[in-house]
Amino acid sequence: GFEALHLYDEDGSDECHAFLAQSWGAAGLNNLFRVPAFFDWLMDGMDLAATYRVHKRQLQCLQWRRETKPWALKYPTHRDPAQIVASISKLTCRLREGYSAEPVDRIQVGKDMLDFIERHIARILAFDEGPDGYRVVHVDYYALVADPVGEMRRLHRGIDIDTPEAVAKAVEDWHASNPRNARGRNDYSLEQFGLDADALHERFAAYIERFAIPTEAEGMARVGEAG
Repeated sequence: GFEALHLYDEDGSDECHAFLAQSWGAAGLNNLFRVPAFFDWLMDGMDLAATYRVHKRQLQCLQWRRETKPWALKYPTHRDPAQIVASISKLTCRLREGYSAEPVDRIQVGKDMLDFIERHIARILAFDEGPDGYRVVHVDYYALVADPVGEMRRLHRGIDIDTPEAVAKAVEDWHASNPRNARGRNDYSLEQFGLDADALHERFAAYIERFAIPTEAEGMARVGEAG
């Protein structure tokens, strides 16, 4: 049932965790194990330039003797932060249970993941306000779910590349073959982790306002209307 928590296809896209882990630069190690000191070092003390040199070398190895093309790297979209914290808390519990001989403390996981997401969002906001913020094309999760091909075209226009019709057709076909909950339901709530949605919305107010992020209920209602 793990695919209901984290969608994965053998020939599909995935996050860069495996590449970043080769140089101990993967924040996701804090999801596998409770290692707050490591996470502090990663966020505040590690030389990430070295990490991305290793990341680049791995991409070069994969592309060796192939036609030179740009890489499309996968990263999360903008979504209700309360939903993000709940989701990653559920995933982290599942991952840590596989590596821990002791029962995993859900309340502690909630605290850990709130800090985890808050620090990531702080970096996003700081970069967005900086001189290179214009280089990022931001993607609304609910717009992507409602119209994946249309949102992909908008994203491609934002980075000045075309959308091949074969790619658009492949995306459309994949979504038709993988409807919502096709690989199982992934139910969770903030209360399971000792957290409150109203408190999180207040805590992330600046992020929500900057990117006009609706609540999960509002966002999914828009998806339903679009469908």
